[in-house]
Amino acid sequence: MPDRLRLAFIEAKPKRVHVVESWRDPLGIKQDSREFQALRLIRSTISTGTPLPHGYYRSDRDSSPDELLATKGIMHLHLGNPSTNELLFLIQYPTYVAFLEINNHQHFKTDPVGTLLTSLHEKKVAALREKISEASEAKRLLIKQGLKPRSDA
Repeated sequence: MPDRLRLAFIEAKPKRVHVVESWRDPLGIKQDSREFQALRLIRSTISTGTPLPHGYYRSDRDSSPDELLATKGIMHLHLGNPSTNELLFLIQYPTYVAFLEINNHQHFKTDPVGTLLTSLHEKKVAALREKISEASEAKRLLIKQGLKPRSDA
């Protein structure tokens, strides 16, 4: 199974977007809000492989390490601009991205960083990875058996 990418940016290549079953939005983002529109744009750009505008990333991402990303492989994006308190937490893999939750900076205040976030989502992330792995293996077997034409390399 592929490992989590620990990149400070979303790769500019098309990826599937999955929302884990444990998805949370304790901030209660409204559908007509700029934060919701930002979430839709993030999802769309990931799906199409379009580069995400710099305003969604931390302003100091190149000069200061992100401890949550480095230790847990969990990335966060700001919903609008680098100074917003509304964040999207996600995990990036080579072919897909898993959305975990929308929240504020509280996960950076736990010791160790991200403890609550991982305890809330780790089982559902593992289940998602297993489901994706099984689907990929089933597709590989169908191709091998000649029952499904090869559509990708």
